[in-house]
Amino acid sequence: MRRRDFLRLGAAVTAGAILPSALRAAGAIGEHPNILIILADDMGYSDPGYMGGEARTPHLDQLAANGVVFVNCVNNCKCAPTRASLMTGLYNQRTDAVRGAGGNINEGDSSCLAEHLRDAGYATILSGKWHINPHPLQAGFQENYGSLMGAVYFKPKDNGKKTIQIDHNGQPADIPDDWYSTIAYTDHAIASAKEAIDAQKPFFLYLAYHAPHWPLQALEEDIAKYRGRYQAGTDAMRNERYERMARLGIVNPATWKLPELEEGAPAWDTLDDEQKQRTAEKLAVVAAMMDRMDNEIGRFLDFLKQENVLDNTLIFFLSDNGASAEGGTFGKFDCPSTARIGSADSFITVGTLAAVALDTPLRKYKTTLYEGGKTTSLLVHWPGHTVEKEEYRRDLCHVLDIFPTCLEAAGCAYPQNYRGRTLHPLDGKSLVPALRGEAVGERTFCANYKQHRSVLNSRWKMDGEVDAGGRKEKPWELYDLSVDRSETKNVASEHPDIVKELSAKWDVWNADVRATEQYDEYVVRKEGKKPKNKVNGNDDEEGDE
Repeated sequence: MRRRDFLRLGAAVTAGAILPSALRAAGAIGEHPNILIILADDMGYSDPGYMGGEARTPHLDQLAANGVVFVNCVNNCKCAPTRASLMTGLYNQRTDAVRGAGGNINEGDSSCLAEHLRDAGYATILSGKWHINPHPLQAGFQENYGSLMGAVYFKPKDNGKKTIQIDHNGQPADIPDDWYSTIAYTDHAIASAKEAIDAQKPFFLYLAYHAPHWPLQALEEDIAKYRGRYQAGTDAMRNERYERMARLGIVNPATWKLPELEEGAPAWDTLDDEQKQRTAEKLAVVAAMMDRMDNEIGRFLDFLKQENVLDNTLIFFLSDNGASAEGGTFGKFDCPSTARIGSADSFITVGTLAAVALDTPLRKYKTTLYEGGKTTSLLVHWPGHTVEKEEYRRDLCHVLDIFPTCLEAAGCAYPQNYRGRTLHPLDGKSLVPALRGEAVGERTFCANYKQHRSVLNSRWKMDGEVDAGGRKEKPWELYDLSVDRSETKNVASEHPDIVKELSAKWDVWNADVRATEQYDEYVVRKEGKKPKNKVNGNDDEEGDE
C-alpha cells in the first residue's frame, strides 16, 4: 500500500476525511494565506501516526497524506534554542539563545517573524508556550495566551512566574477548575482567528502546545484509550514502530537499521515488575497527550473548514526536539499512592528508557546532537502549492527555513534594515520551491548545544564534544548517513579527509556565531555568578527546561 493510501485509510477510519475542497485562486480574505505553525514540545521522532507511532493522530495523518513530509528536518535539540531559530530564521547563537530562554530575539541584528507579518497586515496570535525573550507582545504578537516558560496542563496550583497564563491585555487570565492547556490553547486560537477572519485580515497563528513535554499529565478519558497498550514493553514497541516505518516507506532497512539500545536504556526483560508497570503507564500517558493534541488540531481544522479558509492556510507541524531523557533511566516518578498516574497530582518525566523508544529509530534524545535529539519530521500542508508525491521527502531542511518560507508565502521581503536595526542575513532558505517539487539542494548545518557539537550534510554527519574553554575534547565521530542513517558505525578513521573538511567548516561557523564562547559564559553562570539575562522575570537557568 502506498504511503498516502495508508495514511488516508487510517485517518478516515478514525475521524472521517478532512480533504480540502477545490483550490480557489485567492482565499476569502484575499491573496495572503493564513499561516499556522503548530509546534509540539519534546515529541519523539516516531510519535505521530504518520511517522509510525501508536497514538491515534488521524488529523495529522490526513494533513500528511495531502501535504509534504520532510523526514530530515533539523532542530536545535532543545526547547528555547529551536524556538529562537523558528521565530528569527537565524542560528540561535546569534540571539544568545544557547540554553534556557537566552537573549532577545528582536534586538541587535535580529527580528521576529511576527513583526514582519504584523506589518504586512496580518493578525498575529500566539497560543501556547513562548520560552524566549522578549515578551511576545513586544515581539510582534498582538494576541498572547499561554505559558511564558514551563509546561503546564491542568489548572496551576501555584499561579507563579513560571506557570502564569497571560491574555492579550498582559494580565493574568481567569482559569476555570476544569482547565486543560491543550484544549484552552485551541479555544483561544479559534476565537482569535475568528476575529481576524471577520475583520477580513489574514492571520498568523503560532500554536505551541506543551504536549508531550513533562510533567506527563493527560485527561483520564484519553489515558483510558492506551492503558494496557504498552505491557509488551519498550523493546517490542521499538520493533513494532520500526516495522511500521518500513511499511510506510520512511526507513529503508538496508541503510537505516534499528540501533542498539543506548547506555541507560536496559532491555525490557531485565526490568522488575514495578519498573515495567510504571514505564508502560508512562508511555500510555504520552500517547494520550499526543491523542489529545491531534484531537484539538482537528477541532481547529474543522473551524477552518467552516470558515472556508482551509485551502488558503499554510500549515506547518513539527517538534522542537526529540523525546526527553531527563530524570535518568526511568525518569522522575513522583505520584502519590492516592493519585492517578498522569493526573494533576502526579509529576512524571519520560526518562532514558522511554525516550529511546519514542525516538525510534534514531540514536539518543533531547539535549544531544545525535539524530534523536535534533531531528524532527516537518509536515507542510498548503493546498494548491505542493506537488503530491508518494514518498516522504529526504531533503535536508532546518527550522531556520520556516521563517523565509512564511515571508515568501505572505509576499513579504526580508529587509536589510528594520526599525533601526541592520538585520543579519537569514541563515534559512525558503522551502516554497521545494513544496512545488524542486530539490532543496546541498546544504551543511553546524550545531552546538553546551558541550555537544555537530556538522551535517546530506551524506555525512560528525558528532563531537568540547569542554568549557576547549580544554578537553571528545574526538569527532563520523557517520556515513547514506548507508548508516542510525549513526551506528564511526568511520572517522577511514575518512580523515572528510573529518578535516567538515571540522574546518565547524571552526568557521563557530567563529561566526560564537558558539563555544557562549558556552563558556554559560558555564561561568552555572558556577554561581550572576546571570546576564532576565527572562520574562526569571533568570535564564529557570528557563533551562
